[in-house]
Amino acid sequence: MNSISPRFGNVVGGEEITFTGTGFETKKENYKITIDTIDCPIKEATTTKLVCTSGKRVGFLKSTLKIEHNTRGAVSTRGLIFRYV
Repeated sequence: MNSISPRFGNVVGGEEITFTGTGFETKKENYKITIDTIDCPIKEATTTKLVCTSGKRVGFLKSTLKIEHNTRGAVSTRGLIFRYV
């Protein structure tokens, strides 16, 4: 993964977040994205990007980002993260 846009979003959720990179697969059902342990349902998957919609965040949680492929394992996020503000 090379970038995240936007890098920040509101705690209400509903924000479209785009993760860009290379080597992604076009079957969105093969991916699971969680931000701060909250599911981010995938809306679109291409070979160069994944787009998901942020969920509502309640309370303070440590910022985390996890992108998993159901057969390939974890996608490298290279330390990039989306933060709820």
